[in-house]
Amino acid sequence: LQLEKKKKSKNKKYDWIMVSSFDKRKRHIEFLNSLSKNNLTHLKGCIIARDPNNKRKKFFDYFKKTPWKIFNKVKKLSKKMNFDIFLNIHQAKKIELTLNSKIFINSSILDSGPRAQVEAMQLNIPVLSMSHIGSSDLIESKKNGEISSDIKDMPNKLKLMLDNYTLYSLNTFETYLKADLFMPNLVKKIQFYHNKKISK
Repeated sequence: LQLEKKKKSKNKKYDWIMVSSFDKRKRHIEFLNSLSKNNLTHLKGCIIARDPNNKRKKFFDYFKKTPWKIFNKVKKLSKKMNFDIFLNIHQAKKIELTLNSKIFINSSILDSGPRAQVEAMQLNIPVLSMSHIGSSDLIESKKNGEISSDIKDMPNKLKLMLDNYTLYSLNTFETYLKADLFMPNLVKKIQFYHNKKISK
């Protein structure tokens, strides 16, 4: 099993992946700057996002820290650092890129149940996340991911995860996300009403 995990790890193109809109609350810039300060710009990354130009720009957007400004800063950083940016890609391509990545990054402190993080866990990708009340409750240290209390600590945690990649489960979905594991009461109720309906 350890050899199989090492093989899967070596075959992956990206060390880390982020799937998020260019909202300032998602903290792309802070995470990328933290990587730079910790001399980890050599790690190969991938950012998947919506193109900010999908929405019409309003006059006051020129003076705010809007998705356009975040995107432009991230694009500039991509020329100095080692990550690719993908905009408006199909769901199938998103799945392909996630499967081709070692660690899913969620640097936002506000997400209580980010869909992309749960999707990554469904694909059995270890997660490095800020602490939230929600999907990060499913993370168990040294099993399926790590939780960071400070964005400045994320690069070091990412490096430790990559160095000890074989520790992390590649069966996250089966172990943590099956409905009867984390929503047992709901499953029991559905089964109860289903059986009641059949017995009528």
